[in-house]
Amino acid sequence: MQKIRQKFFIVFSVLIAAIFGCLFFYANPARAASGTTTSAIFDAGSEIPSNSLSWNATLPANTSILIEARAGNTTPADGTWTNWITISNGVPTNDIGTKRYLQYRATLTSDNNSDWPFLLDMTWSYVNPYGYLISSAYDTASSENVLASISWTETLPGGSDIKFQIATSPDNVTWTDFLGPTGTDDYYTDSAGGETINSEHTSGSNDEWFKYKVFLTSDDAINNPTLSDVTINYVVNSPPSIQNVTASQDSDGVVNISYEIKDVDATSGTATKNYVTPTFQYSLNAGSSWVSIATTSITFGAAPPTGDVTDTNSDGDIDNKVLEGSFLTYTATWDASATISDVYTTEFQIKAIIDDNELADAIASSTSASAILDTTDPASASLQVFATSTPATLALSAAD
Repeated sequence: MQKIRQKFFIVFSVLIAAIFGCLFFYANPARAASGTTTSAIFDAGSEIPSNSLSWNATLPANTSILIEARAGNTTPADGTWTNWITISNGVPTNDIGTKRYLQYRATLTSDNNSDWPFLLDMTWSYVNPYGYLISSAYDTASSENVLASISWTETLPGGSDIKFQIATSPDNVTWTDFLGPTGTDDYYTDSAGGETINSEHTSGSNDEWFKYKVFLTSDDAINNPTLSDVTINYVVNSPPSIQNVTASQDSDGVVNISYEIKDVDATSGTATKNYVTPTFQYSLNAGSSWVSIATTSITFGAAPPTGDVTDTNSDGDIDNKVLEGSFLTYTATWDASATISDVYTTEFQIKAIIDDNELADAIASSTSASAILDTTDPASASLQVFATSTPATLALSAAD
């Protein structure tokens, strides 16, 4: 969408032959003659960036017209106004600046006192530096819609900007306020769509309809932004489910993990259809803090009947197949001693996290009960042999 320029027209007629010929051009026939007239002060009503002055004139040979302008925010003109600036006819300029009042003066010159220029009219053009558009409302056809992101294609010459707010409605009648990421006073400004959508629009209820409000701004009269397209991603997705996470350490020091998963809309997935991606974290203080476990440290067990363990989308991460109607049980092992050594705790927990990789409502997690984790090596202190009797007696003293 190209920002539309608004124009304020000042049109006047000047009878140069009668006025300037009599008042300004009286001179000896052999000498050039000129005269200058200054306009009234024109009021735009507010501070606006002037774009250009243009005029129509009749210029016989041996004649010329010089147009100058100045601008300010006070009336009458005072020392805060700009200097007089020479203006080219219809050529956009930033030199006038962003001001409320404008005045011009015209100097008309004849080189031979026989031919006279005529200045017919003057037009002052400016742009409104601030404008907005509101899109039509869009129906996602689901009351469980979750907005995921907003992105757009823009061209921003120097000093211009584009930003957005979004409103939603359950019925196209009652609407939320237009909101940015946190409220009514901020905006979506990342054209790549990297900002988090306001939580009021991601609740999964009352957001079936949405529309956006786009704000276009420019700090001068020449560099205006261009908006080419807008994309709003939304998701109608139920999060996956995970339960009965267990974790226990065997005599070899390996942690055995078990978990049950399903996804009620697995077959309608668009990213990893019928699969979720599992990851794991551990805690040594009963869940007060968590540390991610590298996927390279996890070894998955055999898939359950009707299940599957594979990298379904070839992104380097192992995925687990899920069903919509029933849970499948998966297992994995983690060599904890290779990651954390010399630790003993009774508050060890594992958190299993699954992600269906949709744009919203994609993640679920569950945590195991607290258990013992021991990655300290036993230490042998001494070995004694008592040969005073037959058979001899051995005494081993060790600590763990």
